[in-house]
Amino acid sequence: MSKIIFKLLIIIMILLTTTYANNQKEMQNNLTNIKIELEKIKIIQKYENKDLKIKEIELSIKNLENRLNSSQLNNNTIENNFQKYDEIIKRQDARISDLNASINNDITLYTSMIAILFIIISIGSYTASSNENENFVKAWLDEKADEVFEPKVDEYLQQLKDESNTVLKQIEQEASKLNQEHKEMIDKIGSKPDNYSNKQRDKIYKDVKRLGNNSDLYNSNDWYSKYLQKYLEKDFEKALVYVEKALDKATTETELAMSLYGKCITLEALDRREESLGEYDKLINKFSTSETKNGLEIVAFALKDKIEILLIDNKDIEKELELVNKLFSSDTKKMIKFSMLEILYKAQKENQDKAVADWMQEYKDITLDNFGFSELDEWNETIEDEEIKLRVKNYIDEFKKRLA
Repeated sequence: MSKIIFKLLIIIMILLTTTYANNQKEMQNNLTNIKIELEKIKIIQKYENKDLKIKEIELSIKNLENRLNSSQLNNNTIENNFQKYDEIIKRQDARISDLNASINNDITLYTSMIAILFIIISIGSYTASSNENENFVKAWLDEKADEVFEPKVDEYLQQLKDESNTVLKQIEQEASKLNQEHKEMIDKIGSKPDNYSNKQRDKIYKDVKRLGNNSDLYNSNDWYSKYLQKYLEKDFEKALVYVEKALDKATTETELAMSLYGKCITLEALDRREESLGEYDKLINKFSTSETKNGLEIVAFALKDKIEILLIDNKDIEKELELVNKLFSSDTKKMIKFSMLEILYKAQKENQDKAVADWMQEYKDITLDNFGFSELDEWNETIEDEEIKLRVKNYIDEFKKRLA
């Protein structure tokens, strides 16, 4: 519990005791309110020995009622005793300063009980004579304070430690699960299926074999595996059917993004380029604001593929490059690809020798796995101007050597 809350409790005690000094009838009303609060505590309190502690408080109230009829408040004693209470509160505050900010309602309830005890003790001490007041508070603090407060504070500290360890373990498990999901996604769409390694292909066939024949039980990932199998077999029409089923079954952002990406590249493989570009736009618009690693990862793949299509169709890519810089300018693993595509795009207009040399230096320590150049080679073949075609081909060959 923060110091601020304890200071607020002190202010409450000052207001209460000042009120009692001016009006004993008001004090009686406040004592009645305390009794009501104790009744609430009886209902909600769930700790061990709660009945004993409540009886102790009720006994204190009884003593206060007796004193209320025979004593007057002493303002000097109020000031002196509040200094002592402030020290006690500081000591308790120091004990729980390491508590997690997410302290649960049980701690708050017990702290309220502590506050009520302080208020009761302060009221009792103020309604007694000066000497009796000091003896009353001193005796309770010496004999009861540590006995009442310290065990419970230690108990709560241990409870919070146990709960924190449990939450930490859950977070670690979830992080591991997400990392594994991300790895599996990258294995599937790290490049187009055409560029898959033999290991990746074997895994897909094994995944499909394990599915069985009851397609009613297939989930999105199952259909996606079936889709990849047909794509690798060049059966793009059937692949499109399966990726649509994967899209229909998608329940997570990752499944939805993967399925949309699969549809994009399958339409491209069917030479339905305009449809493919439309689907790329849908994917990019939907996930470019994603806060997840997988969502943005797929946007990067989609942007790369879309830029290659636009290059082949001899279209402008300035808008796509602007989005790339907005989303990935600090990610060298992604920018190595996009910077290369930007150089090749500009090479159609002018010499890019310096830009290529700078690229080689900037990304000298970066490697890429399974980066395919088939689309870029296809684009290069469509260039009609022989001088430009040769220049672009030389740059592509340099990039191939660097990324081999």
